[in-house]
Amino acid sequence: MNILSIQSSVSFGHVGNSGAVFPMQRLGHEVWPVHTVNFSNHTEYPSWRGPKIAPKHVADVLDGMSFAYPLIDVVVTGYLGSSSLASVIVEAVGEIKRANPDAEWVCDPVIGNAKVGSFVDDDIPGIFKDEIIPLADAICPNQWELALLTGRELNSIEDTIAAARSLKSRALVTSVDTGNPHTIGMLDVSEDSAWYVETPRIGGNVVGAGDLAAAMYTALIDEAPADRLEHIAGTLYGMVVAAQQTQRLDNSFAGLPLVERQDLIVEPKDSFSAVPSAGMDYLSQFTDTPEGFRSGFVSFVGRPNTGKSTLTNALVGEKIAIMADQPETTRHPIRGIVNREDAQIVVVDTPGLHRPRTLLGERLNEVVKDTFADVDVIGLTIPANEKIGPGDRWILDAVRQTKPNTPIVGIVTKLDRASKDQVGEQLMRLHELLVETTGNENVDVVPVSATEGVQLDVLLDVVASHLPEGPRFYPEDHVTDEDTETRIAELIREEALRGLRDELPHSVAVQIDEMLPETDERGNTRTKIYAVLYLERPGQKTIIEGRDGRRLSGIVQRSRKQIMELVGQNVYLDLRIKVLKNWQSDPKHLGRLGF
Repeated sequence: MNILSIQSSVSFGHVGNSGAVFPMQRLGHEVWPVHTVNFSNHTEYPSWRGPKIAPKHVADVLDGMSFAYPLIDVVVTGYLGSSSLASVIVEAVGEIKRANPDAEWVCDPVIGNAKVGSFVDDDIPGIFKDEIIPLADAICPNQWELALLTGRELNSIEDTIAAARSLKSRALVTSVDTGNPHTIGMLDVSEDSAWYVETPRIGGNVVGAGDLAAAMYTALIDEAPADRLEHIAGTLYGMVVAAQQTQRLDNSFAGLPLVERQDLIVEPKDSFSAVPSAGMDYLSQFTDTPEGFRSGFVSFVGRPNTGKSTLTNALVGEKIAIMADQPETTRHPIRGIVNREDAQIVVVDTPGLHRPRTLLGERLNEVVKDTFADVDVIGLTIPANEKIGPGDRWILDAVRQTKPNTPIVGIVTKLDRASKDQVGEQLMRLHELLVETTGNENVDVVPVSATEGVQLDVLLDVVASHLPEGPRFYPEDHVTDEDTETRIAELIREEALRGLRDELPHSVAVQIDEMLPETDERGNTRTKIYAVLYLERPGQKTIIEGRDGRRLSGIVQRSRKQIMELVGQNVYLDLRIKVLKNWQSDPKHLGRLGF
């Protein structure tokens, strides 16, 4: 299929043509881009530079390629740099349709979003509504744009479908409010059907997701609506999750890793079921959940090395978070999914809150605060064999400032490392601390041993009792939303941390450069993994390598064993060491490593 893409262009990031052309090419299509602006970056960023391309220059480019108009199958348009550009686009698409009557026009009416409002000139919405959308064959607005264009309040799925059909019989509507702060919806609407899908909502502002959705809709325009919607939802979800682990311009904006995670464009790792809309408000893809079913998110917070990751793994029943003797091992939120007959509990393991000594520490603390701002229950972890101190009170105060009305469950961990008298005393002290802080005499305090499986069901019962009623957020067979590359990088880092002391463990970071499937002449398959282990100083490299390279060899062997269990096949692991001087305090290096 040949696609003409008339959209904006940016040098930094993936929005407009910079975010649409590559995905459409990756899905197997010939794409011819024509730019309407040439900006340095997206206009949502604090600053940007560059020109809006004069309509006559856009017209010159289009006129110059008019010889190819009979070959164009689909035109996709997006951001308008100026109102006068509309007539140029309308005229060009008209000529294309005369040259090829089967050609279709997909319009992405880029205006703004619910979070920032409009970022276009005031006359642009009216031009979309009156001049462009009536001539297009399909539209791809987000729900906020759809409400603005139709002048309607969209309080339900039914309202949204009706609004879309009032503009055009075919539409992809993104960022649909589900009525649940933990999920986000998407609709694929046609004249005789409407399909709906929900995915977990990932925090943070990721620019370019709407442009990617419109590009994929265009590239998949000949697919069955349900299949198309499931493909788009899986790709967008995977990309947004991956974006949280990539370089950011500041703490608010993340860019889509389209090139790095191009595999997600062709074959999403996560699958979400599209369901037909039958006029129900706030449909859920998991409509068979029984009455009284509860679902929600619980975040474990506490000082570093209080057993949060061990507890997460034990509750999920599978290793999803690495464990090490050193504190501050966890560096990003990890979601583990516990499926029960009466509830789905999403356990969020976070980095330990601490008084930061580096820029990395500051950013990890911000990640933790952002994470528990969106959860339903908070579990405060305190080891049975350690006294409650100022650090625990500081963490509890931080939680209360961010989420003053969220239930807090006290969790006394590591029962196996303390006597019964110690455990009893710790339970009383933690109960007193929570009553004093929350003013609630009925706070729950649960003692557990993750390593021996003691009281885990009791903890889950307590957490579930605090969750709201609602549907599942993830399919029942999911145990985590972590992508495979991230889990592999963490397994390698875990093995690298073994036996390290002092500050060296904090200097270790791991990234996966490439993963490639390989089949030998006998038909045996394996995965080739190329990874980089980053350190801060040359002297640390000597320690990691060990005498005659034996320590590094051991890291590779142990990591490889765990990775094979994860991916279910033979693995070749190539692990190299690089030095990034003082990366924990360097904003550029932190961005490169995904912090």
